[in-house]
Amino acid sequence: MKKAMKLFTLAFLIFSSAVSVLTASSADVSSEEKSLRIPSGLSFNSVSMSNSSPTPIKNIDSDPRIQDLAERLRIKLAELKSSKQENRASSSEMDLGINAGGEEDKKGGQFDTVLDVIYRHPAGTPRQIKPKTLPDGSPGVLRRSVSEGPTKMKRATATTMQFLNSEKALLHIKEPSEELRLLKHWQDDIGRTHLRYEQVFGGLPVWPCEVTVHLDQDGNVDLFNGAFVPTPQRLITEPVFTLDEAISKARAAVQGGDRGTVTEQSLIIYAPGDRMPRLAWKIQLSIALDSLWLIVIDALNGTTLNAYNQISYQNVPGSGVDLFGTTRNLNLWLKNGWYYTVDTSKPMFDQNSDPPEPASTKGAIIVLDLMNSDTSTQGFTSYYLRSNNANYGLLPDGVSLAYNLSKTYDYFYSRHNRNSIDGSGCNLLGFVRKGTNWANASYDYSFNAMFFGDAYPYAGALDVVAHEATHGVTHFSCDLLYQDQSGALNEALSDIFGELVEEYAIGSTDWLHGAVLGPGRSSRNLKSPALTQIGNTGYYYPGRMSKYYSRDSPLLQLYDYQDYGGVHFNCTIVSHAFYLLAEGLSGAIGTTDAAKIFYRAQTEHLVQNSQFMDARLACIASAEELFMQGSQQVQKVKEAFDLVELFEQAATPEPPAIPAVSGTDGVLALRIWLIDGRPYLIRRDPSLSDPAVAKWLGNTPATASRPSVSGDGSFACYVSDNNDACFILTDSTSFEDPICTGYGGEVHSITLSPDSTVLALVVLDALGKPMNKIGVATIKQGGEVEDIKIVDLISPATEGVKVNTVKFADAMDISSDNRYLLYDAYNILEFQDGTKIGTWSIYLIDLESGQTFSLLQPITTGQIAYPSFSQTTNHIITFEYHEQATGTSYVFTGNLITGELSLVQTVSNSSAFAVPCFAGDDMAIVYSIPDYWAISTGRSLWRQPLQEDLMSPIGGSTEYLDDAAFGVIYRRGNFVAPAPNVAFSDNSLWFGELSIGDDTSRPFSITNNGTSGLEIISATLGGESISEYSIQGGCSGQLLPPTGICEFKVVFSPKSTGLKDAALIIYSNDPDTPSKQIPLSGSAKQPSMGSILYVDHAGLCNGFAPCYPKIQQAIDSAESPATIFIAQGNYEEAISLNASKALWLRGGFNTSYSSNTSMSMVWGVAISKGNAAFEGIGIQ
Repeated sequence: MKKAMKLFTLAFLIFSSAVSVLTASSADVSSEEKSLRIPSGLSFNSVSMSNSSPTPIKNIDSDPRIQDLAERLRIKLAELKSSKQENRASSSEMDLGINAGGEEDKKGGQFDTVLDVIYRHPAGTPRQIKPKTLPDGSPGVLRRSVSEGPTKMKRATATTMQFLNSEKALLHIKEPSEELRLLKHWQDDIGRTHLRYEQVFGGLPVWPCEVTVHLDQDGNVDLFNGAFVPTPQRLITEPVFTLDEAISKARAAVQGGDRGTVTEQSLIIYAPGDRMPRLAWKIQLSIALDSLWLIVIDALNGTTLNAYNQISYQNVPGSGVDLFGTTRNLNLWLKNGWYYTVDTSKPMFDQNSDPPEPASTKGAIIVLDLMNSDTSTQGFTSYYLRSNNANYGLLPDGVSLAYNLSKTYDYFYSRHNRNSIDGSGCNLLGFVRKGTNWANASYDYSFNAMFFGDAYPYAGALDVVAHEATHGVTHFSCDLLYQDQSGALNEALSDIFGELVEEYAIGSTDWLHGAVLGPGRSSRNLKSPALTQIGNTGYYYPGRMSKYYSRDSPLLQLYDYQDYGGVHFNCTIVSHAFYLLAEGLSGAIGTTDAAKIFYRAQTEHLVQNSQFMDARLACIASAEELFMQGSQQVQKVKEAFDLVELFEQAATPEPPAIPAVSGTDGVLALRIWLIDGRPYLIRRDPSLSDPAVAKWLGNTPATASRPSVSGDGSFACYVSDNNDACFILTDSTSFEDPICTGYGGEVHSITLSPDSTVLALVVLDALGKPMNKIGVATIKQGGEVEDIKIVDLISPATEGVKVNTVKFADAMDISSDNRYLLYDAYNILEFQDGTKIGTWSIYLIDLESGQTFSLLQPITTGQIAYPSFSQTTNHIITFEYHEQATGTSYVFTGNLITGELSLVQTVSNSSAFAVPCFAGDDMAIVYSIPDYWAISTGRSLWRQPLQEDLMSPIGGSTEYLDDAAFGVIYRRGNFVAPAPNVAFSDNSLWFGELSIGDDTSRPFSITNNGTSGLEIISATLGGESISEYSIQGGCSGQLLPPTGICEFKVVFSPKSTGLKDAALIIYSNDPDTPSKQIPLSGSAKQPSMGSILYVDHAGLCNGFAPCYPKIQQAIDSAESPATIFIAQGNYEEAISLNASKALWLRGGFNTSYSSNTSMSMVWGVAISKGNAAFEGIGIQ
């Protein structure tokens, strides 16, 4: 290793000095040009040495565009094998050894599918993969069913694992068979099969990461979804903090933790998807009936990574109404003369049970009484609800709950064929009279039971009871985490099915959650969320994503633990989408179909960490499975989610092309000199008036390998025949010496980035064999060596392989943005039976993240060789497959974004490689073919034109350069390196003049018009009036690919009069615009008083007129604009405004209306039309 490092360093230093010497000897290059393109000057102190995997240059996620679909190349090879069979010179089959699958492939199997992939950011993994519809209109599949296997489920498991292994690069999972562990599998009522996997790494759960693979009725994989992360990198797996220490930390992290009991504990890899994975202890603390905490403690530094209460609950404030007036028919259990609230009439009941004891009863609805006992500690005692008369004497709370649970069970069983909340007939267990005046209801995961307080008649509210039961359904299906978007989605599903159960039982729904609890106590309005104020906060429930409450919003700071990320507030975004789908849209599909879609999404598609966007995708997929693609139901699902601003994620567009260097194509190649039989560099450059047969360049022979030319065409590097690294100016006019390191016998291969700032090489060991490492150096513009990394070459394991070792890399190429290193590599595979096979493959290293990806897995029937990037993109490559049996080389182009592959040319009876490369504008591929008239080299270069897609051949090929091999095309001129280019939708934002208390917003977007990734470091507010503005959404920390866009809103909410100036301040990695200030301006005025009206209970108003005893009367009588002065006190009315009026309601005034230092209390406020400002108004 020390020798390798020494050589790497010397080679890089010689490189800098060599080109400096070459520059001095070049007479026809201006001094200005020399300073721009030739590194000079060295700094030995700046060399950084490391013998480990490369460290990311930036702490950002890898751009998924190249990695995600790279593995598709392997599949496309087999597709082309079939489609191009008739064009082959040889009749023997081109066996690529990549799961060809026999006859199934010719039927349009897994190799003719183009994928739709939607990514999860910032994790960079697919949240959904589905096939595009085939040209004939039939549905595509991701993987055809295997034929082997004794049972359908075993075949499904084998098919699924084949799919996962084939898409490992797309998934960013190195070894799916080792890193995805099957949790459960099931078949649904339409014959589809689903397999749910949890992610693991090194035997530890990667939590909360899960994926689901879906198979059609024929056993073909046709859909994938999940919330997971790439295979963890650079992860420490040995805990520093012990379990006992972590438990102590967990107890200290939550209130009452010191008295809690640890009910679960495990070592995990915590990977929420928005940060780097960490080794952590996952601890569950049971503190009380309504306090079951999950705490995640960092196992390396003891910090609390996450903590939330898993008990789902709802707050329904306000006064209640009597629920005892209605007689309900119940099914009771009679034993020893007592009638118990134990319902055994449902299909789920197990006849071998022994009611009424819950522990000996299975499949019953059981209601018990806590008799207002203290449940603030773990232990509690419950009591049977019973009477010696079947029609009299039962506690009303228990009657209500037993009846409502019965209706809830009936709904799920009759409408969705679900047998209880777990789908398998578990007890429905409910407790009434929890605590003293407990104003809540909850579902407890640890007891699998529902609890209801009696401060208000929660047990009598059917939608509230169904809401809690649906939490149980969610727990047993997708088990959504109870925090942030997944927690809000959890609450939304409960609200939705609460209303659906209500409709099922009474024939209609009011879309108001908990309306039966009384005026002002309905907590959420699914039809019009913004009409309901959240408590007495002045904030309203959101109905679209632009109103989403993030954890740093002022509203959430009013609640303990920020309401776990606003789970009880943000839920109305998704529940409102359901209302729109069912009733609100023009052409809405009705509650029956809408319920089927959302239930299927909940039970078949969503996973623990699903977000709102996953809900959209899950509902679309469910609608397609239930009603077919393109159906009205599918279209309305999309419309509904569009209206709540959960828009479809468009497929990632291809990045703009990198400008081609202007000028004509020159070529650098190898030709054997007949005098000594060794290959030398030759050049044919029209800009230098070279002859058609080319001219010799340099007097040092080369190895049979492809040279590397700088992007501006000024100089090249190559490996001499004595294995030294050499550098030469391409415009040399004489047969002169190149500059070499002088360390012959040490270098195997070398490549140079187009901008000449990154150099990579493979060195030889003491035995003259290439090492399984690549040295990568980054060189500053001034010529200093900024960094040296040694990359250990690795390869993912292969099916049935015990040891898989990359021996060395050979041909290399660096993308023009210096992000990726592309290379082919020789592998020695050792199988379980001890046999070994040497084989070739192509890999890609992300030089920022240090990750290695297999573009094409090892193929045992031939060699995959000589990969090269195109010159105007970083996502189109060319390479060749050389088939050993026939001696045929197949030249391919591949698009690493779309997964498309094109066979460009076939070179038959070839005893050497074609070594393809792109033309200077990428409109052609240049490659070599056998040429027996080429006396010295035996090969000539040919040129195959390409279509506009830079991939597909057009027309025939023609000879390009006689007697030449290992060609590289270049252009002499100014090379423009890829760079981000930030663009803004506006240079300033003017918000107009508002009255105090009003607000308005302006959309704003940031776009990357460049050719490489744009990192938005921050987008924040600043300036004198910063408190008058806020941001909804945001782009801070995002990485936008070329053509990517990020959108958000800036809100102006003036609190005082006058001109309000601030600024939106944006920092990015744009080299030309690293920071930008967008001026924000608006002005504010006092609200117009208009006409004045007065309100007090007595209707006297101290002589002021007009005077009203009710606030609503004043609202209805007012002419816009108007101010209503309201005397302090409680007004037993819910007020509403549904007319085009501008009103200012000022409450809390004393009897003389001289000051308003108190409050005027109402039951509720609803504004469906018009505009109203409030002051001194509260909701009781």
